[in-house]
Amino acid sequence: MKSLLYTLLAMLALVSCSKEEEIAKVNGEEGTVAKSLSTSLLEDYSDINKSTSWYRTNSAFDEIFDIENLTRDFERVGDEFLPIDTFRGDRVVCCYYYYDEGQYLITDLNGDGKKDLWASYIKQPWGANEKGLLLYKNDINSETIQLDLGLTQVRKQVLSDFFNDGKPEIMLFSTGSDKEPFPGDSLAYFDVEKRSYRYFSNDIGGYHSGATGDIDRDGFEDIITYSSGTPDVENHPVHIKNYGNGKFEIDNSVFLNYDYDEPPNNIVVTVELFDIDEDGFLDLFFGKKGSLWIFKNENGFFNKESVIKVEFDTSLDVMDLAFLDFNQDGDKEILILWNVNDYKGFDLGLYDFSFENHKDLTNLYFDHTRWEGSDHSWLKWIRIFDYDSDGDIDIVGDGLWGDLHAGSVVWKQYQGKFYREISLN
Repeated sequence: MKSLLYTLLAMLALVSCSKEEEIAKVNGEEGTVAKSLSTSLLEDYSDINKSTSWYRTNSAFDEIFDIENLTRDFERVGDEFLPIDTFRGDRVVCCYYYYDEGQYLITDLNGDGKKDLWASYIKQPWGANEKGLLLYKNDINSETIQLDLGLTQVRKQVLSDFFNDGKPEIMLFSTGSDKEPFPGDSLAYFDVEKRSYRYFSNDIGGYHSGATGDIDRDGFEDIITYSSGTPDVENHPVHIKNYGNGKFEIDNSVFLNYDYDEPPNNIVVTVELFDIDEDGFLDLFFGKKGSLWIFKNENGFFNKESVIKVEFDTSLDVMDLAFLDFNQDGDKEILILWNVNDYKGFDLGLYDFSFENHKDLTNLYFDHTRWEGSDHSWLKWIRIFDYDSDGDIDIVGDGLWGDLHAGSVVWKQYQGKFYREISLN
């Protein structure tokens, strides 16, 4: 009888393991609990990485906002744009502009100690090849807004400092109308100080993503993006060199042995710049369906013949990237956000990467990553900050669509491992 009781108690102990025991193998040693990832890691980046649009933009987030609680959609009435008070179906096609979920930045842009708002609105109906509406609000609590007609469909907005003066600009990448025949669009940036937009229209393309950073180490942040092509232009990478004093020129000579990509590799959904090998030069990341292409920066040039490809299932399409020293060994790991099965869910992957080899660390740090839902249920972005104000880093989904809209997706950290919490509203 005693032996049976002891057996039952032992089985109960196995079932009731604590979170500490769950994460005991994160460091690769039985019984070793992983170190907590404190917010101090968000400052542990080299100067060249701190000047990237990825770092500037992620650092701007200390909470997630529901823009629809701060401002409404708009209706064009003559030459004015007015908040929509009462929905009218007969006005949608001619006059309505809807907020594009996830296309916003909220941070102190002008240094007055108050958070400002920038957001993008798409002309309805979806897929219309018409200018969108760009909003700027100098203080999210103010009733005063600035509205400008501009890019058709901004797909990514990032913080940059093109004049190297400590004052931010917002760089904008637009796909144009996201509907056949995909006519493409321009690039632009918003000059916060002048409250005006500057457009780069010499190369029209479907710019789904892009990044800024000083790729040639001349002291000025350059622009890298990828044109997924139009009926008249082949797909190709794009580099806009920043010479300082507002002078920018397209210079695609930085891409060696790179003419264009054959399908299915001709769509680049995500572009980032980050010095992953800590040699002082920003490396280039192209996220595609089924693979992440990583180009080593060789004195300001990116050679397609030496690209490293991290490959995964073709049902996974790279949506966003983040860089953090998860295992606290001094090197940054790559966190990948995917959409699943053509925007029917999301997944996360964590990779320990060098240009010699790479290893999947996902299961060591995350309890659950994959989630599947109905059509167009996905995440646009991952933000890294202390979501629950407990002193350590969490990973937060932003730009929630479909079943996830108005809900939340958070991976809360507990002693070095991340536990997913999803709220569907």
